[in-house]
Parts: sequence; structure tokens; C-alpha cells
Amino acid sequence: MKRRDIVVAAVILAVAAFVVFRVTRDEPDLTLGPTSSPSLEEDIEGIFNTDIPDGAQKAELVATGDIEGSAIATLEEDKGRNLVTILADLPDPESGTYQAWLVKGERDGFSDTIPLGSMRPAKGGWILDPTPVGEVEGFDKVIVSLERDIDSSLETVVLEGSF
Repeated sequence: MKRRDIVVAAVILAVAAFVVFRVTRDEPDLTLGPTSSPSLEEDIEGIFNTDIPDGAQKAELVATGDIEGSAIATLEEDKGRNLVTILADLPDPESGTYQAWLVKGERDGFSDTIPLGSMRPAKGGWILDPTPVGEVEGFDKVIVSLERDIDSSLETVVLEGSF
């Protein structure tokens, strides 16, 4: 082999390596990473076709028993009043109605409750319209229960969350 043949072969190899390097470097990355699923807040906003206020305290309520569901509760101050609103993705109950509560204390030993009222069906879910409440310090837990009787005692807790 002549020296000229060796130089030509080296140049061809260098050009080929450069082309391979450029082609592989410029290829888009087609690997799929984890996909993000919508947040509970986005899901609830979609069901009710509404925006949850950014400035409000929010609690995500999750299912605690046999009934599947979830909700977002908000607590916001409006003109010196504390207002609680709940938007829940819950099935229609076979009997009874859903009732909302603010709770102080632990699940098995509530020291105090504030009944917020009955929820009503709305837009494919259940809603507690903005409900004024008094002093809420210490009442950081929100509960949705299934009630046969509308009274001052909790019956079956279906959703629970904390601010």
C-alpha cells in the first residue's frame, strides 16, 4: 500500500465518523418519559367547568371507605367572613344525602364539629355552595359523610382531607 492510499483511507474514515457523529447527535430523543396525569384540582375543575380560586386554602379530600370519590374543599375570606366550598366527584347515593363538616381533632376522637350543610347534585358531581362559617382556627379537617338523617351527628364518612 502506498502512502497516498493510507491517507485517502484515513480521510474517508474521518469523514464517515464525522457524519455518523452529526447524524446521531441531531436525532431527536424519541424515548418516552413518564406522562403526567392531571391533578385532582384539574380533574374537579373539568367536571364542574369552573376555576378553583388560587388565593383560597385548599384541601384534597380522598375516599375513606367503600364509596369511590374525591373532592376539593376551599376556605377563603370574603368581606370578613370565612367561606367553605366543596366540589366533589361522588356517585349518587342509593339513599340519604351527602353532608359536609369541619372537624377539630383526630378521626376517631373528634373534639368538635361544625356541620356545614347538605351537598346538592351539580354538573355531574356534588357541591356545597359557599357556606359562611365563624371562627375556624383549629378546624383543619374537612369531612363529607353520607347521612340518612340530617342532624348533628356524623354517620358514614366517605371523604376526608385537611387544610
